[in-house]
Amino acid sequence: MRKDDTANLGAANRTFLVLLALTFVTFFAGESHVEGVLLSGMVLGVALLKGHLLGEHFMGLARVRGVWRWIVVIWLFFPAMLIGTTFVLAAR
Repeated sequence: MRKDDTANLGAANRTFLVLLALTFVTFFAGESHVEGVLLSGMVLGVALLKGHLLGEHFMGLARVRGVWRWIVVIWLFFPAMLIGTTFVLAAR
């Protein structure tokens, strides 16, 4: 295994551990039986962060420039805005 491959494997492992930790955070937030728009926003923000990490590190978008990188960001942003709007309107 080349030294460059080892560095990439270490970054992938760190990203995986961050994703795993964020998954546990959202799980325990759901199990805490706490409700509210703030908690929903936090869980939605964590989901966006996880989607971004997946795109950057495991889909290889960190090495891509231009439109392809923005397509994934927009794809994550618009459904999140719709879901967030739904939570805010439902809380009224």
